[in-house]
Amino acid sequence: STVAGAGTGDSHSPAVSGAGLFVAFVSTAPGLVAHSLLPPCTPECLGQVYLYGRADQSLRLVSRASGAPDAPALAADAGASQPALGYSDGEVVFVSRSSNLLPTRSDGGGTADDGDIVRVVPATGEVQRVSVLADGVTPAPAVNSHPQVSAIGRVVVFDTLAGGVFADLL
Repeated sequence: STVAGAGTGDSHSPAVSGAGLFVAFVSTAPGLVAHSLLPPCTPECLGQVYLYGRADQSLRLVSRASGAPDAPALAADAGASQPALGYSDGEVVFVSRSSNLLPTRSDGGGTADDGDIVRVVPATGEVQRVSVLADGVTPAPAVNSHPQVSAIGRVVVFDTLAGGVFADLL
């Protein structure tokens, strides 16, 4: 858990866990989580996804590169948006076009709100792409948005403009 610092910026897009104990949200405030390595504000800061724990009043940067949860967090270099939670803080999904979160890049396209669907497990710092093709590895085009997570996290659904690449699955 990280201590919240001072910051100014807009916060929006709250998502509440099914149990009501966690809130994920997007903020452009640069000083919310101490020791986070955010991209420079040029002049505006990019939105990042954060997770607030109501019970212990913890605040964690979720849109971050993979790494130990207690290590300084390297934030998504192109920002992140559209957070979604299941029942708890077991996982958070969001949309991002960042190049530093995953080892491979997706083909671009779509609108400014589209990107990869990224899954983060805050307790372990694990980061993975959810928007992949049927082989489970190849990135789908980064034209995805509006992720939702089932209560226990087994199912993630999202909108996509890449329906043609999934045609053989239907």
